[in-house]
Amino acid sequence: MNFRSKACFLTSAGLALLLTGCVSDQPQGESARITPGHWDVVSVGGTPLVGQEGGGETGKFPFLVVSDNGDVSGFGGCNRLRTHLTQTETGYSFGPVVATRMFCPAIMTENRLTEALGKVVRAEGSPRGTLGLYDVQNNELLVLQQAGAPAPAAAKD
Repeated sequence: MNFRSKACFLTSAGLALLLTGCVSDQPQGESARITPGHWDVVSVGGTPLVGQEGGGETGKFPFLVVSDNGDVSGFGGCNRLRTHLTQTETGYSFGPVVATRMFCPAIMTENRLTEALGKVVRAEGSPRGTLGLYDVQNNELLVLQQAGAPAPAAAKD
């Protein structure tokens, strides 16, 4: 390989590395990590929460806060909740959900959220910068987005 070929190759490799750094840090279409931090729940069982019920009297939408040790706290739409996230050999599992038990208009969404957490076995990044949580049959249970991230773009059919 002559000098010019080497320079061209190194320039191409450097450009590829630079462009890779611009992509979301969540893998797209493959297993992804549930990292510590505040995660907004943007969809439950395929139903987007934006503009839907949710928030009850508080106006807040569901969210989860994952700590470094796997403890998870959050808000389900009506009630505060707690659980524990465990990384398994093949993905993830959430422990039993403990929640306060107040009733509000968003209770059905909250019930679907807590039920879905018990079925999660893996996480997958998406091109929209969100994180999908899936069950053993590969059904999308929840879609999460890290707080402060731009709202996900609508999927194009």
